[in-house]
Amino acid sequence: MLNSIKIITLSIICLLIIASPAIGADSIWQKAQQGAADAGTAIYGTERVGRNEMVVGRIIAVVNFALTFIGIVFFVLAIYAGFLWMNAKGNEEQVNRAKEIIKEVIVGLIIILLARLFTEFMIDSIGTATTNISD
Repeated sequence: MLNSIKIITLSIICLLIIASPAIGADSIWQKAQQGAADAGTAIYGTERVGRNEMVVGRIIAVVNFALTFIGIVFFVLAIYAGFLWMNAKGNEEQVNRAKEIIKEVIVGLIIILLARLFTEFMIDSIGTATTNISD
């Protein structure tokens, strides 16, 4: 019973970690667009988005897509490990393999979450430094 509670809790935590890049994707994109509009207003007097701001926006979109895709891959690996564990039928080697996959998935998801946070921090810092406008 205790193991099943741990597995369910771990699954919920993994799902929340996987969903976090998708949840925060709009906020970063909106910050980048607003920073570009503010920079255009400050420089040209109009809300013109220059080439550099478009490149930053595309980089943000690519990073968001990559982190979300990798999160989905890790989620599928977690489901696969759970399937292995459930169908082990007493095979200790298969159970250990499933546990190892789950440990690797957790480490991978933590790395993805940290990469997401680092990326958001860097983009926000660069935007603030280049536009001289803070939130």
